[in-house]
Amino acid sequence: MGLSVTVKLAIIAAVGAVLCAVGGGLIKVFSNLISNEIQKQVVLTNGSEAYDAWKEMPVPIYMQFWFFDVKNSDEIANSGAKPIVKQLGPYTYQEFREKYNITWHGNGSITYQQSKKYIFRPHMSAGRESDNVTMLNIPLVTVANFLKFTPSWLKMLVSLGLVVLDESLFVQHTVKEWLWGYEDPMLQYVSKLIPSFDSKFGLFYGPTSGNLSSDGVYNIFTGELDSSQVAVVNTWNGDK
Repeated sequence: MGLSVTVKLAIIAAVGAVLCAVGGGLIKVFSNLISNEIQKQVVLTNGSEAYDAWKEMPVPIYMQFWFFDVKNSDEIANSGAKPIVKQLGPYTYQEFREKYNITWHGNGSITYQQSKKYIFRPHMSAGRESDNVTMLNIPLVTVANFLKFTPSWLKMLVSLGLVVLDESLFVQHTVKEWLWGYEDPMLQYVSKLIPSFDSKFGLFYGPTSGNLSSDGVYNIFTGELDSSQVAVVNTWNGDK
């Protein structure tokens, strides 16, 4: 004797309920597996994709610079003529960042330092690093402004030095010098009187921003304890 319609419907309902329960359980299991695998790759641990990408940038970083070359510097300085400038560039550099002194801590954080260097890329540039550019004598203007707030005797000493050195309002240097620094005779003289001045000047010259520079000691979270905190800076040079 065949099963009644009521029994068949009951069996179908029971099977459906079992399948739903099993399916719901499998979805939860697979969801947890996927979530755990994603977390493993996101957290900064040796061998994780996130760590490899963090340690060495997989995407190249480029910086481009343009300059305005002053063509009538003498007329500007002598008679206040309107500046005539020519735009030069771009001058393209590729930035490389290297993390070193990497130390792992038990509290879910890493301490490290990072150095930066810039390599000139001629094929992406409209000129050479050796191109000469005439611009405002920034060190001279900086020193002149600083002297406003110094004692008279210091003003006199610095002023005498400027006369001897025959400093001018505009100076010419190569692109490389303007960017990464050059020894300036005036700053060499001033730095002996005012130790806080550096004898070298460059638009990107400095211990934390220039070529072959290091930007301090970082301590960041690995995300091991909280994945939302991956690569969040905890301290920099010991400061929160």
